[in-house]
Amino acid sequence: MSVLKNTDISVLLAWGIAKMTCVIVLSGAEGAGKSTLAKGLMERFKGKSNRVIAIDDYSGSNHWYPDWLSQGGDRLFAVKKWRDAGCNPDKAVYTPDLKQELLDLKSRGELDYIFLEEPFGKLRKEIRSLIDVSIHIHIPLDIALARGAINNAANGIDPIEYLENYMRADLRALQETQNTASKKADLVVDGLQPVGKVANEAADFIKGQIAG
Repeated sequence: MSVLKNTDISVLLAWGIAKMTCVIVLSGAEGAGKSTLAKGLMERFKGKSNRVIAIDDYSGSNHWYPDWLSQGGDRLFAVKKWRDAGCNPDKAVYTPDLKQELLDLKSRGELDYIFLEEPFGKLRKEIRSLIDVSIHIHIPLDIALARGAINNAANGIDPIEYLENYMRADLRALQETQNTASKKADLVVDGLQPVGKVANEAADFIKGQIAG
């Protein structure tokens, strides 16, 4: 076991012991359908060894807006400051445990695909080098607002407070993030299309990218 542990992943690939694990990042606004698309892709790549990972899975170790929350303000204050500073994705969140998990999974080579739900796609330098394919789900921001309000209300968050925060700070930040993520994505899909159609389009694209 010590020999395998210290053997380079390229050698394990050549031996057929390890797989080339591909990380597919799914980006989009809240309510865009990242989780739904991930589920659809899991179904279309059935028979492969896959896993879905979401940035929210690491909420205990993620550091959102650290440059501004450290100043004692609340999330609304931090989002405003981040927005006014230019909406730099690298300043929005640090995810050390997520990065380490991706590194470990890719180095072990046990999985075929990792479907990563990440709002910024491959914009963040922290994880950019670990991403193989970037797919952005585009939806109109009024639909994102409606879905976000419904989802948050279901989790006990006051919808009025959510809407007020959205209008005061989140709207411009969301616009800039979605625009930039879509421009940098390898594929942009229409989040208003039927789920099956979107999943088929994304699966076909992934197969083409990996084969190429």
